[in-house]
Amino acid sequence: MIFHLQNADVIMMISVALLATLIIALRFQPRSLLGLVIEAICVNVLAVLAVLTFELLPALLA
Repeated sequence: MIFHLQNADVIMMISVALLATLIIALRFQPRSLLGLVIEAICVNVLAVLAVLTFELLPALLA
């Protein structure tokens, strides 16, 4: 199974990550810089996985 990430996919990953980081930062309000960095890394990884899942979903359903 071969898939290619295009510019739109990368832009979608960045926008999902930024939106999720903003929502989580407003919700949990981390008290330290380390907490904020760990939160941002986790959200970015989840955003990448979400976009890859939506890219691979049609191939899995076919």
